[in-house]
Amino acid sequence: MEMTTLEQTLSLRALNTELEKIKVNRMNAKADPMPANAAILEIYDQQIAALEQVIDRIKNAKVTG
Repeated sequence: MEMTTLEQTLSLRALNTELEKIKVNRMNAKADPMPANAAILEIYDQQIAALEQVIDRIKNAKVTG
């Protein structure tokens, strides 16, 4: 994957913002005692893992100019 420094910076900023939102939502769901939250927490965990993988790929991307 190749991208410019600007593309990399903007992508990482947007993805990190989204990651933080999901982490806050997960924390709020974890605090709620509803039994259905186990499934919701699993979905949040999957979203967090997927976003972290994408962030790592972008960090490791070949930067051009």
